[in-house]
This record gives sequence, C-alpha cells and structure tokens, in this order.
Amino acid sequence: MTARSHSRTRSKQKRRAVRRKGADRPGERRTDPRTLRTLADLHDTPQPRRPPR
Repeated sequence: MTARSHSRTRSKQKRRAVRRKGADRPGERRTDPRTLRTLADLHDTPQPRRPPR
C-alpha cells in the first residue's frame, strides 16, 4: 500500500514538474517558430523536447 501510494504521488509530482518545465522553455521557442511557420509546418516538424508521459 505504501509503495503504491508513494509511486502514485511521485508520478503526479513528476508530471507537474515536466509540464511546468515544458511550458517554461519550449513555450518561448514555440512563440518564435509559430509566427514564422504555419500550423501544418509545425505538425510536420518534430518538436525538440517532448515531455515523457
């Protein structure tokens, strides 16, 4: 029980940290290419950083 709850809490915290980090760094980078590139271009181009699920 303890291990399970611990794992669950860790995964939740990890998810939050990843989301915050992803929104912090890639957010700035995305703003530049988004204005220069089209949505289709963004879809075609793979993202530099992908948060692990």
